Amino acid sequence: MVHKITYIGEKPAPNNHAGNKARVDVDAILREKYGEPYENLEEIVFTGLGQKVGYVLNPSNLKQIFRIQRMHSQKLIMQYPFYFNPILKKALRNSLGKNEVVFLIHDVNALRSFQDVDIKTEIDELNLAKAVIVHNNIMGNALQNLGLKVPWFSLELFDYLLPDIPQKAFSKGTTVAFAGNLGKSKYLRNAEIETLGLHFNLFGPGFKEEVIKWKNVSYKGSFPPDEVPFKLEGNFGLLWDGSDVKTCDGPTGTYMKYNNPHKLSLYVAAGLPVIVWKQAAVAEFVATHKIGIAVESLTDVSKEIQLLPDNEYHEMVMAVKKLQKKLVSGSFTKRCLETVEERIFNS
Repeated sequence: MVHKITYIGEKPAPNNHAGNKARVDVDAILREKYGEPYENLEEIVFTGLGQKVGYVLNPSNLKQIFRIQRMHSQKLIMQYPFYFNPILKKALRNSLGKNEVVFLIHDVNALRSFQDVDIKTEIDELNLAKAVIVHNNIMGNALQNLGLKVPWFSLELFDYLLPDIPQKAFSKGTTVAFAGNLGKSKYLRNAEIETLGLHFNLFGPGFKEEVIKWKNVSYKGSFPPDEVPFKLEGNFGLLWDGSDVKTCDGPTGTYMKYNNPHKLSLYVAAGLPVIVWKQAAVAEFVATHKIGIAVESLTDVSKEIQLLPDNEYHEMVMAVKKLQKKLVSGSFTKRCLETVEERIFNS
């Protein structure tokens, strides 16, 4: 029996933060392309033993667990890592070897920590798939060097689905927009922020005026992910992480060498050129598509902007707009899925 291509649908837990936008968008693209999922799994977080027992004793939950475990010979796309409860995760893992599964990777914790136990666990799990979709070529090569044996395909850029395209006009200047969890963005607490010759417009949760207290910082508020692209104000969107203004450091800085921050997709969806750390994996994408400036240190940004001719900035804006149209309609994910269909499922 030949099975059509299908997928595991996801229903995120209520009140999830904006970090869920990428997974929700991928789920929407899969639904548009392949119709109803093989199974629709709800994200449930157990807060105690009683809730776990109640979940297992629920007849509809039991039926779903058994259906997942009995899955076989399916051509299946799944988002990775699995953001489900431990019972569903185990059922999914037990069924992987009986199906042709392609993982679309959102995060690889092994590339954050480089701890041997994390690497072995994650690589072993990824090798259960028939193929994986990675963020970019750098991530694919890194995973291969760590022991990934299955074929991998580069997504290039996460899509950012929107019903309409933001139409703001941007001009050259030294105001940068930064969107994200501001409580985790430790470099913003650094007093050197005031010496950079830049103005920062901050968007997102976690802002504390007593911690991020610099005169050249304006807090603009926190908005749902579908509204943020229409709210961004500035001349560039900033991609930076860690605790230092001179380099991206720590686990989050290291991770930038391999991943595609969803923040880049947000800025492109807004139509905004970007400033990115030169050692970040996405610096190559930014340079290839001519959508921004790559720097080693935030201390270099003001000078780089001053040296940038106005016409080159305008060309960056136009280059972003070309990507923007593709991004908000899901083109990057759809293109990659078509390649996977041709080379993995239909080969």
